Amino acid sequence: MRIPFAAGLLLPLALSAQSITWSWSNTPCAMLLSCDSGCTACNLPINTDPAFMGTNVALVGLDVCPFPVASGDNALLTYGWSEAPSSDHRVVLSGIALHPVHIDSLLVRSIGSNEGPHRLKVEVTLNNGDPGSLSDLDLSEGTTTLVFTDLGTVQADESMVFGTFQLTFTAYQGGTEAWGLDEVTVIGSVPTISTGITAPHGPTTMQEWSDLDTDLLGRAISFDTPGLHVRSGRKVLYIH
Repeated sequence: MRIPFAAGLLLPLALSAQSITWSWSNTPCAMLLSCDSGCTACNLPINTDPAFMGTNVALVGLDVCPFPVASGDNALLTYGWSEAPSSDHRVVLSGIALHPVHIDSLLVRSIGSNEGPHRLKVEVTLNNGDPGSLSDLDLSEGTTTLVFTDLGTVQADESMVFGTFQLTFTAYQGGTEAWGLDEVTVIGSVPTISTGITAPHGPTTMQEWSDLDTDLLGRAISFDTPGLHVRSGRKVLYIH
């Protein structure tokens, strides 16, 4: 499977914790996605812990075509997005936890194009609660890895048998071509033990970010410094 530089850095975190990965590989499984002009992709995630499991991707109001990005590795090209964000057009990933699991990190590998949607909303819903916004950001041309940290704890209350989470991706505004979703990984741990990426405390909105980012050790660096940058606020890491 294709592992870019950013994912390679984060792979030890996923291997040492409970993780769920949707990668839509070109392998036989019980649930498949396909299209006339693309490949066949397995529509089931890889779960490292049977007590923390994901389900197949749900595509609402969209057409999808698995497209190879490497040998045996597909991205989902999604079509049919609207000009404004709409619950009638979305990609939904869901999972359950049989015991409390804190979601330390969410990694999303996105593929944008100038002819496709120009913005992306990412939301999380925990334990049948209200959706919470993780980001509403511009999509750039090519592949970008987004990293969100400290999403909350998946756990059942007295009315539930198990805890649940739901991730919703809504691309919008722009052209009619595809938005690509290459891979999504959720990394969790027993609550109070974080295995995610620690971002420094800072402003609470994306608009309030300063020109100074930090590196992975928390040291202040200029926005034009080469390498990996962490920005505070919503704790989103952009890696091109």
